Amino acid sequence: MSRARFRDQRVFHVDDPEGVAGGWYFEVREGSAHGPYLTRRLAEQALASFLEGRDTSSRLREEEWQDEADDER
Repeated sequence: MSRARFRDQRVFHVDDPEGVAGGWYFEVREGSAHGPYLTRRLAEQALASFLEGRDTSSRLREEEWQDEADDER
């Protein structure tokens, strides 16, 4: 698994050839990464909510994965 990011970016993408943990993440000052998200936009929205004190990151992930599962049916 590799990740490329710049020091000033909190949102980054992880490539995972096995498809287990790949996707978009955001990182907070404490060093913890939150994700994965299917798109950069969703990771940015979750980061904005987190910074506003409304940590909705797990809810957003659950909704987007459910939406993807529904699309596959």
